[in-house]
Amino acid sequence: MKLFNHIFLIAFMALAFACGDSKTKQNEKKDLETKASAQLEGMKKIDLGEYQLSATISIPDDSKGKTEVVATDWGSIEIKVSDWFGIEVVPFGMSIIDKKTELKADLVYSIEYLTDEESLLFYKRTISGSEVDPEYHFFMTKEIDGDLVEVKSSGNQSFTKRQVEKMILSAKTLSPKAEV
Repeated sequence: MKLFNHIFLIAFMALAFACGDSKTKQNEKKDLETKASAQLEGMKKIDLGEYQLSATISIPDDSKGKTEVVATDWGSIEIKVSDWFGIEVVPFGMSIIDKKTELKADLVYSIEYLTDEESLLFYKRTISGSEVDPEYHFFMTKEIDGDLVEVKSSGNQSFTKRQVEKMILSAKTLSPKAEV
């Protein structure tokens, strides 16, 4: 009988622990969703379908400055908000490996990777021995409808670290347009 009580107690504790773990995971998921939602506050979702990309992306809303979305002659989509937010979405883009090779070949800038992940590079560009302020940029890849799409900071502008962090949040929202 004592053995039965011990087995019952161990089984009950295991069950209670498993249920508690499940609640913890549910709470963690809810916290992450709340945090993500808070980070996207002040953003609006735009449809890139009119630019021949079946996708949506969230960008800063109009209260943050004038928004411009333009299709380039080379097939990319440039999105700017005032002078502090500039990203380019490039269908059929290059891979992270190709981008790293390109950055390594740069003879002017030194590159320091702040984030180096499978689908995201966040980096600081500096000119060694120069008093020029560092520039921050990012490069991300996403798969949309089976094709590799790159999202990157506008190459013809320099940005602060904080500005690029906001652009990365936006780039992470790029997703295929839901079929209706």
